[in-house]
Amino acid sequence: MNKHVRIASLQGTDPSAHHWNLRLAVFTGLAIASLWLAACSQTAPNPAAETSPQPEAEEAAVVPGTVLTETEYGKIIAMEGGIQVEIKQTPVIGERTQADREASIQAIRRLVGKPDLAVEYVGPGRHMENSLMAVEEYGAPDVTYLVEVPSNQVVYYQTTGSYPPAGEPLAPEELERRARQLLTENNPCFVQAEALLQYLPGGKGENSFFRWQRATPNPDNPWDQPTFIQVGIRQDGWIFSYIDSGICQLVAPASP
Repeated sequence: MNKHVRIASLQGTDPSAHHWNLRLAVFTGLAIASLWLAACSQTAPNPAAETSPQPEAEEAAVVPGTVLTETEYGKIIAMEGGIQVEIKQTPVIGERTQADREASIQAIRRLVGKPDLAVEYVGPGRHMENSLMAVEEYGAPDVTYLVEVPSNQVVYYQTTGSYPPAGEPLAPEELERRARQLLTENNPCFVQAEALLQYLPGGKGENSFFRWQRATPNPDNPWDQPTFIQVGIRQDGWIFSYIDSGICQLVAPASP
């Protein structure tokens, strides 16, 4: 089920969460702007199309409760005398110790195979493929990571800087083998969940994307996107991205 929070309820009450409240306030402002622009773009007239005077059409009444627009950030809903904005809620992370965050950093280092990688804690994050997953954001040179809390499992990484020089291209079978190896060695749920997922390989240019996803939509995800796991790998075997939108929930659902 989709879970939303109204704008009026976004005020934080926990004094220890000032940093999160500021980040959430900034995000909320951006989300509202995105939703409002989407709504306006659906109704704005096109001046170029007005070549001759047109008879005024009677404005249709909008039924309260009608969803005017919806994005991955939330919805704008028509109400009596105005609108209501609902933002998809990201869980607030509880207290985390330095030892907890060190465990997350070690998980990142294991995933990328670099035991000495310099990793820094950034703050509470937001998983763009699963807004109900509690995550923390970490950063390393040219890479962003998200770690699920409290499992300390890496669920996302994306290269944000320049790519290293490309090497000799590998066979597609070898690229798939490397993608599977990354998942079987680092994701505790992949082996068990694979039977529940569809295998959908794809590619763009010199980049390949090995994706396994659920056949049915997940209403808790943006745009009801099915739960999936994906590895982005260049033709020379260099892995530049990894996304897990919550496959562990398929084999070990969270308690209500």
